[in-house]
Amino acid sequence: MYSYDDRSVEVINSTYQPGLNLSVTAKLFDAQLHERFNVTVPVDVAADGVAKAGAFPERAFDPASPVYFVDLVLKDQFGKILSTNFYWLSSKKNVYDWSAADNDAFTPVKSYEDLTALSSLPSAGKLDVTHGTEESGGVARIFVELKNQGTRLAFQVHIALGDRATGAEIPLPWRANYVSLLPGESTEIGVVLPSDEILNRSTEIRITGWNIDQQTIVVR
Repeated sequence: MYSYDDRSVEVINSTYQPGLNLSVTAKLFDAQLHERFNVTVPVDVAADGVAKAGAFPERAFDPASPVYFVDLVLKDQFGKILSTNFYWLSSKKNVYDWSAADNDAFTPVKSYEDLTALSSLPSAGKLDVTHGTEESGGVARIFVELKNQGTRLAFQVHIALGDRATGAEIPLPWRANYVSLLPGESTEIGVVLPSDEILNRSTEIRITGWNIDQQTIVVR
């Protein structure tokens, strides 16, 4: 995770097994998606523990950009991705009123960070989408692979399964609710269906996002 107070990166292990011979790759991009910083750090983290994995230097944020993007990837010793985190940061920070009378319960904000630059992100266009279904041992699963073949960041991409007959969205516990894809990146998002009956419905996959072309793909 990224720490907003000191720009450091930490690995949090919520399991009861130590994480050994891991690596964290931390990248920083400005609003134009120019890479400002890129480092890979080896790290070990104790069971149910937290370990520091370096920090972004202050010089990486100079000259100022209206918004920054932080991309964190945790891998095991074999290169398997264990976790990814993506952040968007404002160069203008919140200013708190520490002198307020009720500061013990709630600290008022004098001025807020500015993320309006996100509203002018260039379009990432249409993502490459493939999908499939699996049924095994009475368990049904849908998976969707997204790939950003363009040169722009695909920001806050969302996948949903819709009922074509009613138009309603079918609530499902997808592995990730929103993902962001840098140019050339891909990811697979799957979900185990609560009932294989869903596969017998007339359904469609809906791909939406902050700055991508919406897509609707018929499943059945």
